[in-house]
Amino acid sequence: MFAINKKLIKLKYTMSKNLTTNLLIKLLIIMPSLFISCSDTNSDFKIQNQQNSSNSVLQTIREPSPQPVKETVPEPVKEAVKEVIQKPKLQTKNPKKIFDNCILKDNNIECIDLDYANTNNIRQTLNLWIPCKNKKVLEDCMSDGSYEVIVHVHGGGFVAGQKRESPNISLLNSGFAYASINYRLGAEGLFPNFLHDQKAAIRWLRANEKNYNLTTESIGAYGNSAGGASVGLLAATSGLQNYIINERSINLEGNVGENLQYSSDIQAAANFSGHSDAIKLTQQPTGAKPRVVVPNFLAAISLITYLGEGIPMPHLIIHGDKDQVVYYEQALIYLNKLQEIYPNQTVEYNLITIENGGHGGWDPSVGQETNNILKNFFLRHIKNFTNIPEEKSRTLISKITN
Repeated sequence: MFAINKKLIKLKYTMSKNLTTNLLIKLLIIMPSLFISCSDTNSDFKIQNQQNSSNSVLQTIREPSPQPVKETVPEPVKEAVKEVIQKPKLQTKNPKKIFDNCILKDNNIECIDLDYANTNNIRQTLNLWIPCKNKKVLEDCMSDGSYEVIVHVHGGGFVAGQKRESPNISLLNSGFAYASINYRLGAEGLFPNFLHDQKAAIRWLRANEKNYNLTTESIGAYGNSAGGASVGLLAATSGLQNYIINERSINLEGNVGENLQYSSDIQAAANFSGHSDAIKLTQQPTGAKPRVVVPNFLAAISLITYLGEGIPMPHLIIHGDKDQVVYYEQALIYLNKLQEIYPNQTVEYNLITIENGGHGGWDPSVGQETNNILKNFFLRHIKNFTNIPEEKSRTLISKITN
């Protein structure tokens, strides 16, 4: 009797194994037709097969087995299929493959779509450029020494925009590494989410400084419009974990990413055409206006709310006096608050006014001059060059109003 049962068990195992093999073969035959009709969104595949095609797929999967044996797909098969359809990670965790996302380009290392939050969300990635002169092999660049980092935050009204696809060459040529970051937008990025992302990107840079030849004791940041406002918030909230507005506590740091033991503070901030007071922004006759007008929310997204509460640092403000999106008044509010906090100007802060300048789009000569001012600002305060004179508030004239 025992021998008979043993043979039956062996027969069932053989049949189950054969059915598993058949099922995997069918899946592999079906998969290409599914992939052809897939449209890749941020994280999901949408199957768009026609009804008759879907039916044929279902019929193929449900084709009755010649034997009435219940089929159970083993875990290794499930994992194999899952591995085929799973969207790949943007960045490997294997330190030996740290350069998988990087290439040598124009005497620099270019690293694209580095996942600073470990979420596989393209909105939580950054692009990084590192100087690498006269080297033909990527690994040889690691002998060049380490580089201070400048972070760029893109604009777009917190509903649009992308990290840069090319670096600020002037900063790279001055010996800085350059990072341009994405962050969540719209409803997904509603405050404080966008700020949490930006802080996570800075923590990631510090956590990975040895992997990418960086030195991150001092990090500078700049941005335009919403990016400028973001940099102002990063500066004003440096050193603050939480803040209370009208008895409501706001978590400013967040817990995005896996590097919470590292600092998200920056050490120098340059704000191009960004707002400083969202309450005043709602009173503009035209231009950018917050979609949420709750006073606590407006105060929370205003850098002047926190300015003076965190770590003192230098501020550079650049704004056009004909800006019809974020009015020039916002730059004056920013400057007046700095003057109130630092009446003896114990830290450097200056306003560069672009006469006849709109919301960016200034003429090339003004653009070149403001970029030079920006470079010198970071050379003074991030590289601590003492031979570059301090900037003074002044006016540049643009022939173009945008």
